[in-house]
Amino acid sequence: MKKRTNPLTRRIPRELAGDWRKYLVVFLFLVLTIGFVSGMYVANESMMRASVDGVTTYKLEYGHFELSRAADDTLLAAIETGDKADVRQFYTDKARRELDEKFPGEFRGQFDSEFHTKFDAEFQNQVKQTLLAGGLDADSADVHCRRYLHAAAGTRGCPHPRAHLIHLNCHRQRTV
Repeated sequence: MKKRTNPLTRRIPRELAGDWRKYLVVFLFLVLTIGFVSGMYVANESMMRASVDGVTTYKLEYGHFELSRAADDTLLAAIETGDKADVRQFYTDKARRELDEKFPGEFRGQFDSEFHTKFDAEFQNQVKQTLLAGGLDADSADVHCRRYLHAAAGTRGCPHPRAHLIHLNCHRQRTV
């Protein structure tokens, strides 16, 4: 009895020899794609490291320098006008640093006061519209709205500040 051979042993070399251009293009595409992607990863890591190292290595000095000899009036005038030094950039950076230190506290206080005033007025209007749409008359809606906002004002910072709406909805369903 004749030993059976695997038919792929003859077919694979024939296939490769017949369509070698197609397989060469696929092989080159894979090699180039893998090469570019791995190159980007390596370049990204080295650039990030160089960026971080550059911050500590190349510290910028904010206008501090020494002269080898005493400055005459023309040099001082040139420095003051910005012809010899970038004085404008120094003062721009200084102002930016001062503003960055001062701004968050002032902004937070002003924002909080304006936000609560506008929010409370808009929220009161929406609660009143909801109560009117639910069937309450204008006087009852005003009373319930004031009662709700008075109770909700004590719950600022509570994780469930709108819990009073459930009470109002239940009351409205009982009265309607």
